Amino acid sequence: MPWWLFSAWFLLAVVAMEGVAYLTHRFLMHGPLWFLHASHHVPHDGGWEWNDLFGVLFAVPSILFIKAGVDAGGSWMLPVGLGMTAYGAIYVVFHDIVVHRLAVGEVSPRFLTIGYD
Repeated sequence: MPWWLFSAWFLLAVVAMEGVAYLTHRFLMHGPLWFLHASHHVPHDGGWEWNDLFGVLFAVPSILFIKAGVDAGGSWMLPVGLGMTAYGAIYVVFHDIVVHRLAVGEVSPRFLTIGYD
């Protein structure tokens, strides 16, 4: 696949993930999956919360796309999976670190500890 087509698929996936994230948040997290997401809306001491499971759940499709793309010799699924992964990394930096200030001048304890101390 030419580099420009790979890049186009990658960028399309990154941009499309914003829409997927919005719809997932609006209709699933604040709907049937509220029992997991509610932990994100209550004060806590920086440990893991049930809402953090969404990161694991959302990683599964991107991993499957990357694997399928590699197995198929570099099909469109590889840059899409990598774009989904890039969106996840951007989201962590912007949402967790910038918005929620989970890493101000140091590595966030949220990513180092399990449970609530």
